[in-house]
Amino acid sequence: MTREQLTKKFNDFQSRMSAHRFAMFAISWDASTEAPKKSAPYRARMIGQLSGEIFAYQMLPENIAMLEEIISLPECDPLMRRSAEKYLQEINKNRNIPLAEFVTARQNTAMTTRIWEEARAKNDFAMVAPHLAREIETNRRFLEYRASSGHPYNVLLDDHEEGMTIESYDAFFNALKADLLPFVRQVHQGAVQIDDSLLYKFYAKESQKRFVEYLIQVIRFDMDAGVLKVSAHPFTSGVSCNDVRFTVRYMENYLPASVFAGVHELGHAMHSQQGDPSFEGTNLQRCSAGMGESQSRFYENFIGRSLPFWQTHFAKLAEIFPEQMEGVTPEKFWRIINRSKPSVNRVEADELTYPMHIMIRYELEKLLFGGEIKVEDLPELWNSKHEEYLGLRPENDAAGIMQDIHWYQNLWGYFPTYALGTAYGAQFYYTMLETIDLPRVISEDKMEIINEWLRKNIHAQGGLFSPSELFMRVTGEEFNPQYLVRYLKEKYSLIYM
Repeated sequence: MTREQLTKKFNDFQSRMSAHRFAMFAISWDASTEAPKKSAPYRARMIGQLSGEIFAYQMLPENIAMLEEIISLPECDPLMRRSAEKYLQEINKNRNIPLAEFVTARQNTAMTTRIWEEARAKNDFAMVAPHLAREIETNRRFLEYRASSGHPYNVLLDDHEEGMTIESYDAFFNALKADLLPFVRQVHQGAVQIDDSLLYKFYAKESQKRFVEYLIQVIRFDMDAGVLKVSAHPFTSGVSCNDVRFTVRYMENYLPASVFAGVHELGHAMHSQQGDPSFEGTNLQRCSAGMGESQSRFYENFIGRSLPFWQTHFAKLAEIFPEQMEGVTPEKFWRIINRSKPSVNRVEADELTYPMHIMIRYELEKLLFGGEIKVEDLPELWNSKHEEYLGLRPENDAAGIMQDIHWYQNLWGYFPTYALGTAYGAQFYYTMLETIDLPRVISEDKMEIINEWLRKNIHAQGGLFSPSELFMRVTGEEFNPQYLVRYLKEKYSLIYM
């Protein structure tokens, strides 16, 4: 095969893979935002059909041979080689999984997600538990097909963050336990108490939507290339710089649910919108889940929960909610939104306690895939670990084991990337401070300066590098969780000490 023929064959392969990603993106978006409840069984069958077709296509011997030939070329376009490497890496993970089992698994997951929505609304874990057990058993069987050595959970961790293992995550979380957990307890046991009742007043959904739309302008997200909708669990989705969609949820008795989830999802959305347009239609648009979460958490916390941000934008919030904000200053509001107190809900957790929520999920996943616990053990273990780390027990399973969608979407090994991404974000924050006066830039509403730094250093790099490689290029040093510890201690000492 000549180089020209090889390039054409690869481009044809890439186009077909891209078309499948777009179809699955559109189906998933519709399922989460618009589709009627009764459409789930048929949609699940179609997802299985499409997934099976593209799975079989990837596994064709001629396609695998084509990818291997590209990688072996002495002089090859670096983007094409990197793309081929990533495709082949994914294929090699799954090539021993029987097609029929793969299709069934995709269909089952689609139904599990739909059943979770109903079970959570009814506070009935027993309704979804058998389906969750099936997801776990399927994953265990697939891990055997993948012929993984060592702890099977390592494979799932690596799926979402290349190179991460139980050993590396244990070291990360142990550092937080040793260096952060005592400080968290010191804050919670201290004399300073912050009244956060302001956050639980009545906030009409339509008014919240107005403020979220204002935040979209503040962050500089281009709505001509984006969509905002409502969903039970906020998320961001997109396959192109010009088609990035995100959702929020509005809780009329808890303002931060829309405000900070909104800024969080805008972080994801900016990451997608500011990607390199030349990566559109390729598998080079993303680096990793942890790198993605670093961006959502960066916008949410390092920008959206900062004092300069609210010194500039509180006036708009007070304009929309004049009664609720009467007598409140930007500084007071900043302290209230950053108050730290134990909570049973991960999405509503403050920055200081958030890592504890991720530790709980990580430890349970590790036990599940180590074969040490069963699905029926989860509700009690979930509640016990919340009591151990946070001093609270969820009042029911809807607020506990069913609060997150991830496990019911077959996303195992993903949760740790939230804490990891937050720590990435802290190191990016201190790196950015070396060249940008962040407090001034934020207070002067010059988000374009921050966006450009993130675009140049992270967003436009896409999947060109592994997470560790990209991290080194951005910060000039290896990942160090002590930056997160430093950031949190500096911030919360200012608020509480």
